[in-house]
Amino acid sequence: MRQHPEDLSQPRADPRLWLLDPNVIFLNHGSFGSCPVHVLEFQREIRD
Repeated sequence: MRQHPEDLSQPRADPRLWLLDPNVIFLNHGSFGSCPVHVLEFQREIRD
């Protein structure tokens, strides 16, 4: 069996970039799901 070289105990992306509940483990939100915080902030600026 091939060993995975990366440490998977920590997320690759900074979890503070999304408005996801830290008490819930999200297995995949890449295709469908949460937008990064900076995208939501820009969207709010456009609406205002």
